[in-house]
Formats: sequence, structure tokens, C-alpha cells
Amino acid sequence: KIIGKPNHFYSLKVIADGQTVTATTSIPSLVPLDSTWFNVEGSLDSLGFVYGILHDPDTMGNCYRFMVKRISHFADGTQKDLGFITDINSVFTDKVFNGQTFDVDFNRPHLQHDTSAENHNIEDGYFKKGDTIVLKFIAIDNPQYNFWLTEGIAAQGADNPFAAPTVVKSNIYGGLGIWGGYGTTYDTIFAK
Repeated sequence: KIIGKPNHFYSLKVIADGQTVTATTSIPSLVPLDSTWFNVEGSLDSLGFVYGILHDPDTMGNCYRFMVKRISHFADGTQKDLGFITDINSVFTDKVFNGQTFDVDFNRPHLQHDTSAENHNIEDGYFKKGDTIVLKFIAIDNPQYNFWLTEGIAAQGADNPFAAPTVVKSNIYGGLGIWGGYGTTYDTIFAK
């Protein structure tokens, strides 16, 4: 059992069937968001996005990922999201805003093959007044950023026979995938 700590490195070594797979990752320093809130978008009366203030450290190369989960319930009593959900564009880096403070916005992602009505009408991508939202904001290292970015690009073109092939970058030597540590903070937002 591993309990990760920020600013530490972790190695993986698997030996099976005569093959060796290795990887190394780090858990970056936590970068909590400041002043998270829900805001109705434009003329929409109850639909909007979650916002927060990000104070990016002045060191170049910080990378981030986000996930959300609505812990509120539908009218029939079922919980809206059973787990944290992320979308294809869930990662970003401080390449153009290193060391700055600014507002970031978060949409409502949904599972790729979710056929529910709320994901196929005007509510798609929006949170709704009455939602209780848990935002998982994650500091990740650069190899994870590259993995999730290229995995997202590959997933976007997966259904398109004319899309250019994308090589998903991995930090695992002798295998594919990601060995990663998350520097995670959580915020709960009540959409009012």
C-alpha cells in the first residue's frame, strides 16, 4: 500500500513472464484553487459553469487536470454522477500563463457513451442551479500531461476513419499506459 506525498518520486517495477516493465512518477506540490463558485451563463436562467481562481506558481512546467462529480440527485432520487468524470480536454499546462493569477472555468463533462437526455439537449456541458458539485483539481507532472493530452486527441479521432493517427505518449518502459501520482485538492460548490 502506497500513501503518496507531494514533492516525492515513486517508481514501479513489474517482472512477469520474463519481461520487466518500469516507470517513475512524481506527485507535484498541491495547487489549491481559490474562491470557487457557480455562475449562470449569459441569458440561460439556470445553466452555467464552475469557476475558480488559479494562482499558478512561478516555476515553469506546472500541469493540471480536473474532474467533477455532482453529488446531488435527480427527481427520482438517484445520484447524478456515481463517480468523478473528466472529459477529453481535462488537462492544461502553464506554458502561456506561468506565475499568473486568473479565473479558470470548468464545464460539466459526461461519460462518452452516455445517452441520457441531459447530455443531448441544451443542458449538455452545463451545471444546473440546485447541483452540488465536487471539483477535483489535480497537479500532475509533465509525462502525465502528455499522456492525457495525447490520449484525449486519440479518443476524439477514434470514431473518424479519416483522422490522423495519434501516438499516445506513455511513461512506462516496456509497456503502455501511465504510472502517475496526483497532487489533489477538492472543492464543493453549491450551484445557486
